[in-house]
Amino acid sequence: IPQDYDLVVPMPSKYWISTIVAKRLARRSRIKVTTDIFQKITIDQARETLENLDLPSQEKRKFDFRLKNQGNSGGSFSLKEIPTKYRQFFCPLILCNRPQANLKKVLLVDDLLSTGTTLNSAKTLLQPICIDTEIDAVCLFSQV
Repeated sequence: IPQDYDLVVPMPSKYWISTIVAKRLARRSRIKVTTDIFQKITIDQARETLENLDLPSQEKRKFDFRLKNQGNSGGSFSLKEIPTKYRQFFCPLILCNRPQANLKKVLLVDDLLSTGTTLNSAKTLLQPICIDTEIDAVCLFSQV
């Protein structure tokens, strides 16, 4: 990666692939990596989103069943169980720490690009805080 990035931010994942890739990319260019800016939403937060969606009750029941299959209610939410056409309604991340000020370029790293929802959500969450910052992304695997 170019050395003009100020920060590399891996997307949260239970498999840590994004973090491993981010650290390897950053090490070569001596760029700081931070893993505490984003956090996955919980299943409870995903259920709240589901309740507020204007969907037929049958569709909501299907989603609720898929969410129940993801595990305990306090656990992390995964978009993998949500059909692609509905992923746009779920923001899978929350901002839990603000990045340092005066960043010129930030690189977001994700392991898999399926619909781009996670990376787009991360960028949307950062933009109001990092107004003049260029935000790029890279992923390890993609269906594109």
